[in-house]
Amino acid sequence: MTQSAVSARIRLLEETMGTALFNRRRNEIQLTRAGERLKQHAETIVAAWQRALADAALDEGHKLALAVGAIPTLWDGLLQKWLQRLCQRRPDLALQAESHGSEALVRKVANGGLDLAFQFEPTHLENRVVARWR
Repeated sequence: MTQSAVSARIRLLEETMGTALFNRRRNEIQLTRAGERLKQHAETIVAAWQRALADAALDEGHKLALAVGAIPTLWDGLLQKWLQRLCQRRPDLALQAESHGSEALVRKVANGGLDLAFQFEPTHLENRVVARWR
């Protein structure tokens, strides 16, 4: 999309919502409070859509879908091997794997974009199980 098309859609969204979503300054653009709140809902909507697409796309050989994320430092040394073993043991599992920073992982677990996340420091989320390994 062109910048003008994006700007037009943002203006239309702001008009529809009746509030500014961005603070625009000379060479800087930032979300307003309303924009920050909308961003949280948008992430949840996008995560739900992605999960729906993945679930609908399961073929005959896959009965379950699992979305897993990890911080990059855990990815290479630990998780790649674990995920390979998991896929070998559970061929009926459709696996989605992602690598993100801790904040993004927490957001994705909170909004349903990930079922499971691995990081060094546990983050407490309401209605979520946090496990520690030592």
